[in-house]
Amino acid sequence: MNNTFYSILFLPILIYSGGDIQPIDINMDNVIENNDMVNVVIEKPEKLNILSNDKTEEKVEQLSVNSTNYYIGASVAQASFDGETNGNVLKNGHPVGLMAKVGYDMSTYIGLEARVGLGIKKDTIAQAENRWENLWGAYLKPKVKLSKKIEAFGLVGYGAAKQKINNSSISNNGFSYGAGASYAINQDWNMAVDAVRYATEDNHDVDAYALGLEYRF
Repeated sequence: MNNTFYSILFLPILIYSGGDIQPIDINMDNVIENNDMVNVVIEKPEKLNILSNDKTEEKVEQLSVNSTNYYIGASVAQASFDGETNGNVLKNGHPVGLMAKVGYDMSTYIGLEARVGLGIKKDTIAQAENRWENLWGAYLKPKVKLSKKIEAFGLVGYGAAKQKINNSSISNNGFSYGAGASYAINQDWNMAVDAVRYATEDNHDVDAYALGLEYRF
């Protein structure tokens, strides 16, 4: 009886104060937009795609590097015979020749290279005709990337040179070293320049300065 009385008593108050029951409007768009957990779930596939793309690009790049470990090259070289050997003055002799090379990149930082050259144009010094019959060398090739396309390298190994002054042949061989740089024209072709001392014997130095192209396969 008392409960019925109090219910009847307070019912007008509830109605007057807006106490009627209204349906609850749940906007799922707002929930999704404001729910941090949902945002994290939505972002995960994008992150996975980025990681997947990175791994794919890394694999493609690795395959590309592995497929271009071997290279061959050709260049024009100017030899420099400076010094004195067997009484022959060789100062400022600069005959011209052609060089061929073959190489293998063991890693990003080290490689192997062999080269050989033949003279094609003689030079006249001290009323004597000077030309180089052949040059050759075998090298360990340390290298470093200066940029995406430019690479600097060194050459350390063994070399030999044979030159001819008039009718006399002079041969030199021994420790050989040099340095150079290459520029990647594209994935297959490089342009290279280098300076190499092929031999040093007594007071006689045999150098060559070369400019040419390399093809990687």
